[in-house]
Amino acid sequence: MPAQGGSLKSLQARTDLAGGGGSTVMPAVPTTHGLYASPLTVGGQQLQVVLDAGSTPTYIFEGTAPNGSKSYEPGQSNTFEPVLNHNFSYYYDTGEVVQGTYGRDDMTFGSVALAEQLFGLINPQRGVSVNKTFAHGDPKFLYGIDAIIGVSAAETDAMYNSFLRRSLQPLLAEAVFTVDFPYAATGSIEFGAVDTSKFSGPLTYLNLTTSLAYTVAQKAITFGNHTFPWAADQSCTFDTGSTSLYLTQEMVTAYYQDVPGAYPVANVDGYVVPCDSVLPNVTIQFTETFPVTVSGQDLMLPYPPVQGCVGAVAVRSLSASIINVGQPFFYSQFMVFDWGGLRVGMAPKTVA
Repeated sequence: MPAQGGSLKSLQARTDLAGGGGSTVMPAVPTTHGLYASPLTVGGQQLQVVLDAGSTPTYIFEGTAPNGSKSYEPGQSNTFEPVLNHNFSYYYDTGEVVQGTYGRDDMTFGSVALAEQLFGLINPQRGVSVNKTFAHGDPKFLYGIDAIIGVSAAETDAMYNSFLRRSLQPLLAEAVFTVDFPYAATGSIEFGAVDTSKFSGPLTYLNLTTSLAYTVAQKAITFGNHTFPWAADQSCTFDTGSTSLYLTQEMVTAYYQDVPGAYPVANVDGYVVPCDSVLPNVTIQFTETFPVTVSGQDLMLPYPPVQGCVGAVAVRSLSASIINVGQPFFYSQFMVFDWGGLRVGMAPKTVA
């Protein structure tokens, strides 16, 4: 979730399409850093976008990233329009700051064509700052990622809910999207429908505790011999834009005490662990009768070792009270993000 974001109430996203009551499916491919990216066409240019349930804005990188990868080129689009006299600025609770200008262009999102979409336009050489170094040495959103589309449940201003609520929702049969992220393999994201063939048993739905994010209540978190009851100042948020399971400092310290050879590294997003480690399972007790266990096998980040391997149990540097449920949880659970009903649903995935 963001710590804060700018406002642009005077600008409206526009689409020339009428509501169609449909759905669209997009592949989700793991990138170098482990985030899942999907294809997006902007102004005729093919980009890779992360659909981020933990944030609200839409922004696109332009030009060349510090790692040399090419991204969106406004000058190569016949439909790009700059938006003058407005600055884009967005602040993440992990410390990243993204700044730039605004623009409009036509997008193709899955099977849906959208005209004159509003987005932040970011030069990655000067429009991104971070408070820490990630395990690969650069901000995670510069690894083969050209754009971020926020799909948070939040209803904010005209900019920050423009894509999901103003552009896409009128075209969908249902105000939902689903996530199927297999470990280190291609999955899918579907908007507007729930594919019942992808999970077994009934879906369990949890009501959101706020309309600002996909945040729910939970009773306790357990791993090994440790149990941490729910604390009043904590929140538990589902986030497709996070590669880790973010817990409190006390929880993370206790977790890695049970992992021989694990050690924290300054300015690295997570603990370094021996690559042959057997990591403990983590169980989140959402209600008295509904626990979900994340396998320790899914809690090793799926990118190449640097100083060792990196555990996917970590602390959010600026928001120690946030329990952030990221991709390791989704490897075994089929997820339904129901922003229309302000709830999330989950069920074990169908085993092929």
